[in-house]
Amino acid sequence: MTQPSREHYNAAHKVLQYLDHTRDTHLQYGSNKQQDFLMAHSDVNWASDATAQCKSSSGSAVFVCGNLVAWKSALQCCTALLAVEAEFVAATEAAQEVLFFKHLVKAIRIDVGIPTIFSDNTGTIQVSKDPAQHWKLKHIDTKYHFIRDNVQDRKVRIKYINTIDNLADLFTKLVGKTTLQRA
Repeated sequence: MTQPSREHYNAAHKVLQYLDHTRDTHLQYGSNKQQDFLMAHSDVNWASDATAQCKSSSGSAVFVCGNLVAWKSALQCCTALLAVEAEFVAATEAAQEVLFFKHLVKAIRIDVGIPTIFSDNTGTIQVSKDPAQHWKLKHIDTKYHFIRDNVQDRKVRIKYINTIDNLADLFTKLVGKTTLQRA
């Protein structure tokens, strides 16, 4: 940094304070037999960014044995006409990520079964499971039909999760303290 300002100093000071106050906080990874071996949560904040021509924000979180191993928060590259379309795009991105991890653990000879993707949008689940529903989204780029093809081929499954329990919410919108503590 060539010209640090008071603002930079204050930001660095806050980071150091955070690290000092969370010194005893740590991540603990273990096995959770109650959950699927491999699963992902996906969510979207539809048309949330007016500065980016009303693009939607996608968020996803991938879990192995109940432990967070990957997450993503990004603006979608397409402008979704419907909330279900934005959720469909987010679910497709989560499916790509979860299948990457499936192939990764398969390389070390661990069979993970069929990973589950959780979505809080029933329309997305319906379109992903039923090819007859494609007319609702046939205007979107074919690459986003990846999830539908993988659900049909039983490579992933998609299930409903209540918005309150959707951990990908953390990556798409501002959440309160209680939501953060629950996660």
